[in-house]
Amino acid sequence: MEKLASHAKRPAAVILDEFQHVVEARGATAERQIRAVVQRHRHVGYIFAGSATRLLADMTSDAGRAFYKMGARLFIGPQPAEEFKAFLHAGFAQSKLKSTPEGVDAILELAEEVPYSVQRLAHACWEMLRVEPARQLDREAVTGALRQVLMQENPAYTQLWNSLTQVQKRAAKAVVLERGLALQSADVSRRYRIPTASMQKALGALDRRGVIREEALVGRVRWRLEDPLFGAWLRMAQEL
Repeated sequence: MEKLASHAKRPAAVILDEFQHVVEARGATAERQIRAVVQRHRHVGYIFAGSATRLLADMTSDAGRAFYKMGARLFIGPQPAEEFKAFLHAGFAQSKLKSTPEGVDAILELAEEVPYSVQRLAHACWEMLRVEPARQLDREAVTGALRQVLMQENPAYTQLWNSLTQVQKRAAKAVVLERGLALQSADVSRRYRIPTASMQKALGALDRRGVIREEALVGRVRWRLEDPLFGAWLRMAQEL
């Protein structure tokens, strides 16, 4: 890539998405090997992107890591809600299906604006309306589509739930019911019967398994489910 960009006399960019998987698989060795190559490139820029923000932040803030202070860090927030809404309305309109602001808002709310989950739920709504074209996309329709998705995903979600320890299960419930905030506080510890140290370990284990992820807010940290629909299933299955 460096040779091609140099010969073309044009800068190029390489984007490596979900870069944390490379680090998880190969560890510090991979980091050193990649840095040894990219630091010599003058015509190619690199973007190392991923959803595991804590792991990626550690790569650039730990003095013992190969990527320490290499490049700028940029945390990207959620997809702009209004653009997301316009995209969904346009998708239903293209198929000549009736959507309402209430219905589109419900999709974004229940899927917590996570792109993959929004797509999954929106597709279920699209399938429902395609079978019943006279129906419009309102909150009731979205709720019905969500139930269908949860029943389809029930075997996978049940298997995941049963693989968790009791402490991890209580921590996962706390993530859902407390909206991921102040999970290591004394009040949350008491409500869910998890000592603070055990809560920290459980959250770390859920993070490593890809069940939850850490989201940096201004002055605080929030834990979120990687798949918000798993949270909807948890509310249904555990009657939360």
